[in-house]
Amino acid sequence: MEMSRSNNCLYQWLEKKDLDPTNKLSDDEWEEFIKIHEDGFAEEGTKLGIQFLRIWISDGNLEKYREVKRLRKLLEDH
Repeated sequence: MEMSRSNNCLYQWLEKKDLDPTNKLSDDEWEEFIKIHEDGFAEEGTKLGIQFLRIWISDGNLEKYREVKRLRKLLEDH
């Protein structure tokens, strides 16, 4: 299954082979599992993304990124 990936998003694409490597579930059982859990997975993924972003900012990475970007611009301008 081919999926287009944007550089402007976080995502996790899990196929049956990733979660059920020993093939315990039939395709129908897998589809039922997906139907039941896809919304919850999306919600938890959103919560995790928010948490990661907050940690990234609180660890000082936003300021570091902005400073590096500012310094690169100064170097390019001279």
